[in-house]
Amino acid sequence: MWRYVQFMSWHAGGKLRDEYNKFQYTIAGTAHAAEPEMICAKLTNTVLSFATGNIYAKNHFDVNSIEKATSMYENIKNVSLERFDYLETYGFLNGTTVDAAKTKINKINALIGYPDWILVNSSLDDYYKFGITTLNESHFSNMQTMKTILVAVELAVLQSAVDNKRWIKTPVSVDAYYDAILNSIAIPMGALQSPYFMPGSLDISNYAKLGVIIAREILHGFNVFEIGRASCRERV
Repeated sequence: MWRYVQFMSWHAGGKLRDEYNKFQYTIAGTAHAAEPEMICAKLTNTVLSFATGNIYAKNHFDVNSIEKATSMYENIKNVSLERFDYLETYGFLNGTTVDAAKTKINKINALIGYPDWILVNSSLDDYYKFGITTLNESHFSNMQTMKTILVAVELAVLQSAVDNKRWIKTPVSVDAYYDAILNSIAIPMGALQSPYFMPGSLDISNYAKLGVIIAREILHGFNVFEIGRASCRERV
């Protein structure tokens, strides 16, 4: 309930928005100072993330980046497997643990760039089958509709078969991530750009930036204080 209130309070305007800004300042040290244009762009990308991904992929993204980033991921994964052999050789881990760790790494689903279906208009229509109705005279009502749609999409996932290749975040997100539940790593096309990655740059430069991010996400599968190490290697 309170998460819904927090989400909607900034869009209510007036005193409730002022209280939201005070809350943001208290917990984060900064008030909500974004311009209305930026707020609208962020909201559009939140609700229509795969549709905006379609536009970005077709008009601004270098598809060759996917092949290059995939090669980097495979190289880093193979080095990770070799390092587990060293840990066994020098007695830090026993053979059973190493075998389990290596199997888990080999079972990781690497999601790089974007899901292919977002380039197919009919697939996008099916994804947004809940429909979006907007009211020009009421921003608050529009936000209620958008929130309802977001919840409906998430509930539909709970009623569907497990999809190990499901994208949790948007393909235009500038943020790679590891999902412990699905044992998947995503490197969105939003992260395959400067300063993290440049297709025509030297390998040493890309590995020093994007390579570090990829290695970090692999290691999240074995975090001691998070759910990574407690998660299975695959979901069926």
